[in-house]
Amino acid sequence: MPDYSFLNLSPAEFEVLTRDLLQKELGLHLESFTSGRDGGIDLRHSRSRKREVIVQCKRYTGFASLKANLEQEVEKVKKLKPERYIICTSVGLTPGQKNQLLTLFNPFILAPGDIFGRDDLNNLLSKFPEVERSHFKLWLSSTEILQRILHSKIYNQSAFEEEKIKETVRLFVSNDSFGDGLKLIERHRYLLISGSPGIGKTTLARVISYHYLANGYEDFIFLSGSIDEAYSLYNADRKQLFLFDDFLGKTFLHLKLGRNEDERIIRFIERIAKSDNKLLILTTREYILAQARLSYEVFEKPAIRLANCILDLEGYTKQVRSKILYNHIFFSNLDQAYIENLLEKSSYQRIIAHKNYSPRIIETVLENISTIRPEEFVSKFIGYLDYQDSIWKHVYESQITPFSQLILANLLTAGTPIAMNDLELLIRAFAERFASKYGIVYSQIAFNKAITELENTFIRSSRDSKDKLVIDYANPSIQDFLVTYLNDLQDMMGDVIDTACFFNQLVSFFAYEGPGTPSQRPRRTHLAVTPYLATKLVNRLTQNFVELPSSTLKKRLNSNTEPYYYQVRRSVYNKLNFLRHSNLYTNNIAMRNFTLEFFKLIMIPNHVQSEDIGHYVSLVIYFHNEIPFEEEKILAALAPNIETLSDYHDFKQLEALYTETYAKFISKSAAYKEAVRQMVDWEAENVDTLDIRDFVDDIHAIVDHTKIDLANVIIDLEEKFQERDRDYDPDEIYDHDEDVRSEYRAEEENISDMFDSLK
Repeated sequence: MPDYSFLNLSPAEFEVLTRDLLQKELGLHLESFTSGRDGGIDLRHSRSRKREVIVQCKRYTGFASLKANLEQEVEKVKKLKPERYIICTSVGLTPGQKNQLLTLFNPFILAPGDIFGRDDLNNLLSKFPEVERSHFKLWLSSTEILQRILHSKIYNQSAFEEEKIKETVRLFVSNDSFGDGLKLIERHRYLLISGSPGIGKTTLARVISYHYLANGYEDFIFLSGSIDEAYSLYNADRKQLFLFDDFLGKTFLHLKLGRNEDERIIRFIERIAKSDNKLLILTTREYILAQARLSYEVFEKPAIRLANCILDLEGYTKQVRSKILYNHIFFSNLDQAYIENLLEKSSYQRIIAHKNYSPRIIETVLENISTIRPEEFVSKFIGYLDYQDSIWKHVYESQITPFSQLILANLLTAGTPIAMNDLELLIRAFAERFASKYGIVYSQIAFNKAITELENTFIRSSRDSKDKLVIDYANPSIQDFLVTYLNDLQDMMGDVIDTACFFNQLVSFFAYEGPGTPSQRPRRTHLAVTPYLATKLVNRLTQNFVELPSSTLKKRLNSNTEPYYYQVRRSVYNKLNFLRHSNLYTNNIAMRNFTLEFFKLIMIPNHVQSEDIGHYVSLVIYFHNEIPFEEEKILAALAPNIETLSDYHDFKQLEALYTETYAKFISKSAAYKEAVRQMVDWEAENVDTLDIRDFVDDIHAIVDHTKIDLANVIIDLEEKFQERDRDYDPDEIYDHDEDVRSEYRAEEENISDMFDSLK
């Protein structure tokens, strides 16, 4: 038999559950009424005014409080004079306690069996399991289901804890987004949840994930930073659920996605769509998705119907907004003085109707309730909504030390994730130069204390499988706030530039506005640079260009599919190409001149690595009209370093510039032909079985272009493809039963009565 406490349900949710159970048990239709001042009636079956069945639903934790409340209902019941009076409660009752209630409501309660305690309701749930399944918040938080979720194989997600799951489920309000999300992911096998910051994208993604993990999915794979993790952990034989939270976030804000990252994301989505045992959920902030569509044509591909899977969370109805606010208030154990301020003149209506309404703001206000006096609760709440960043501004200015503030200022320019050692390095450099100006003293103790202060509010720290300690933002909105806030502190930003230790600090987050030139970057994504700061940036970059390392981290998986971070190597070609795409280069002539003159010094490449071919070729194409190149020397230097298919295509771009020289070179160069053969062998050995057909097409194109004999490789791949094809049944794709899809609809409630019930 189930053993629910029912305390994860709000009073309104408990009432709906009770209604559904009693309708099954009694074979009666029960009318539902709004929460709050109900006149003694929660549910009613009425054949006539003199033949009414009235049900009262009471969600309490103990018998004493239950009885005290019911004693206030006696006079109401006497006036109503129902033919039959039924009590349903979340309190577990003894026979003696039932007899006390029977006596209290004599003669309206006909028998002890018309008093349904906790055990009785659980018994009805075992009798009517379809009711249990329809109330997903109930069963999703059961001990059995929680253990099933927690015993799934969890990758890359340290915050998969029982209390976190319970809290997420308890506060979640079922609405059209949940039902629509389930329909879309059942139809397409993937779901893209987009919306404004703090609207609840991650919460919705997690609840849908819990739903599927409770229903047979074996692996939960949390992705961050790159789609490469998904490819590495893909297991054709297991039921897997992938969650890529904020999938265009940090990577897109750093000017552009990695090489071919957009194509790899789309290709993985297409693979998921063809599977019958995989699901993929992606979330992204709406304004970033819009930028991605402008910059990457692939995100508009109609063939994959990506647009059909966009879930607009900004369409919350007023009743859903009300329930979200109500649930947060109800489960927060907020002091009654705050609730009185919220109820005064129905002030909660101003919050619900606010144009900047956001579940994240509600959560953050309640997390910082100790800083707000009860009499100013609503006014502060509205103030945070008027200026959404104000919640972070308040904490930044009033809750943390100057040392911690300076850590965040430097962290913004470096970007996350960042190794703790690198963060400490740049803070030490800043503090040693500007200690007296900002009234700080650097020490290991002071740094550790500041990190502890920022932990779980602004940042979170974690260790990878190689024991590297890494820092990231605790929340994507924090970076947005810091950009907006620090844009107005140009003097501090100048000091950060002066002590920058890493190349990415000087390029990634700065956008220069030249004289009379509007910024090409939205204010919330980049720091605006005045001409004065631009001069500082150029001087810092040009004087230390070769020596400046990168603090950028990327995630990889080791042989045991455990994640670890590695430092991104930035060669001079990588730096120049990265710089050339920056706003600073576009709008600053000194930066353009430096980039051109420096490239002239190194335009004949020596020991170019595979990962640099694309950067070098991009620079050659860009500067081909400004520099006389020695074509054959360049081709000879690059060719032996072709290691991947991407390198091959990057090298091939030079054909358009050096047509005759290129044709002669690839026909005669033994080093080029050997490099291409080895590249094809390596790619063929490592190609995914689902990508074989596309790769065979690539090889045919290489043969046509280079005249290199690759017949043996093609034959081997065709055999692999036929072997894969024997186990592949396309008829099973999209074989889903529309009739079994769950429907979740928010029930109409009277908002005033619901909030009045908080009294």
